[in-house]
Amino acid sequence: MSQPALIEGGLKDKKVVGGAAGRFHSVVFLSDGTSYSFGLNKYGQLGLGSCKFSILSKKKNQEEIHTDPVKNQVMNCTAVSCGTEFTLWLTTTGVLSAGCPEYGQLGHGTNNEYNSSESSLKMYFQPQPAPKLIAALASKKILKIASGNNHSLALDSDGHLHSWGFGGYGRLGHREQKDEFSPRKIEMFENRLALPLDSKIACGNMTSFATIKGGQIYQWGKPKLSGDTIMYPKPLFELSGWNIRSMAGGNGTFAVASEKSAITWGTALYQELGYGPKGKKSSANPAKVEALDDMLTHEVNCSAGNILFLVDSKEDVSAFEEWEAPATVTPVEEPPKKRKGGAKAGRGRKRVR
Repeated sequence: MSQPALIEGGLKDKKVVGGAAGRFHSVVFLSDGTSYSFGLNKYGQLGLGSCKFSILSKKKNQEEIHTDPVKNQVMNCTAVSCGTEFTLWLTTTGVLSAGCPEYGQLGHGTNNEYNSSESSLKMYFQPQPAPKLIAALASKKILKIASGNNHSLALDSDGHLHSWGFGGYGRLGHREQKDEFSPRKIEMFENRLALPLDSKIACGNMTSFATIKGGQIYQWGKPKLSGDTIMYPKPLFELSGWNIRSMAGGNGTFAVASEKSAITWGTALYQELGYGPKGKKSSANPAKVEALDDMLTHEVNCSAGNILFLVDSKEDVSAFEEWEAPATVTPVEEPPKKRKGGAKAGRGRKRVR
């Protein structure tokens, strides 16, 4: 699809107040706390309670795709985040997860890894299609959640930040590259550095971010492909003094909305940093998006190959070019070309050695 279209089906006439997207799935929640999912459900990441995929099945095609929004099993939802193949729901009773348990990214103390058979060395991960409460967070009041490709963060009411999932490149902030199968408190954010309840938290594919009291951003993981790994939270001094309103991370690209500016940085491939057709494609350090300077940007969001900016409706955007969807071209199958000399052409020739 080359342009935005209204999603109807199960969401028609319903008030959607939030949502998130993984690699091939999306999850939203409504004003009444119910949640709907659509897209690929290979590992049960839609939270429907079941999935068709089974390693015991001999069927070649086990793909399960829901093209229309389907009501999942979660109720009383207040926030949602998606990894590549899993989903987290923040509800009034706690944090629930569903999907692929690899790296312990579901937070239930296991990665559910097993051999397909006694004679096979190939490992599989048992899908978890039913949303399940993360027990390690059940005794805490969780305020916010965020997810990267294979890891997650959760902020509690005591100002403590918990992380779990894939530990590569220090993205969990525990000074070691070890996967965490259950949420583990990040020691840095305790006592004097306990996070404020309005802290902004975000995950990129290999990074994590949080703002401390006063708005200073801390980062950890691998923000630069060619740079060093940051094994524990460290200040991002380039953004000191900025009042961060929104923050997001993608696959090597990052964005924040602050005051009346939008700021981006990272390794980009498609000019998604917003510096314009004549601007630089990538930026090692945070830099303003000049086209949005002096405009109120409410939210930012990063994905693979693009960054979105939600600008206040009162701002004058008449100077921006209006994007037009390219015309849809239906490919025409061309007839096969006939070889010169017929089907036997080339036969009888001697091979040159």
